[in-house]
Amino acid sequence: MMISERESAGEQVAAFKAQLAEADALLIASPEHNFSLTASLKNALDWGSRGPRNFWKDKPTGVCAVGGSGAIQSQMELRKVAVFLELRILNRPFLSVSLRNDGGKFDSNGDVTDVGLQAEAGAMVAELQRYTVALRAGGALDSKL
Repeated sequence: MMISERESAGEQVAAFKAQLAEADALLIASPEHNFSLTASLKNALDWGSRGPRNFWKDKPTGVCAVGGSGAIQSQMELRKVAVFLELRILNRPFLSVSLRNDGGKFDSNGDVTDVGLQAEAGAMVAELQRYTVALRAGGALDSKL
């Protein structure tokens, strides 16, 4: 979400923050740009933390990044920002997809066709769901998180 027009920024930001407030958990999926976050993702992170309330605080969050070398650098950049925002980033599993020699992981529409990648994504979403339930219940989290 790039907010460029001052007049509409208030409405767009309010709608975005309302969506964040309603979310039980987040899955941030983003490409890597120049070994870092995309400008639009950084913009969204900044807007969600502005004002009297940080809408990212304590949100269970899974991360998926796509890039030429697996987007590890952008994931590390996101994790640095997440510390300040107090996001509850799921440490494992995380999903990192390399576009180099993708070996047919995607079809011509961009849909995932690779069974292994589908399984990894499913495992991450299942763990994010478990993590979210545990955080909401105030229960102890096991050491793999």
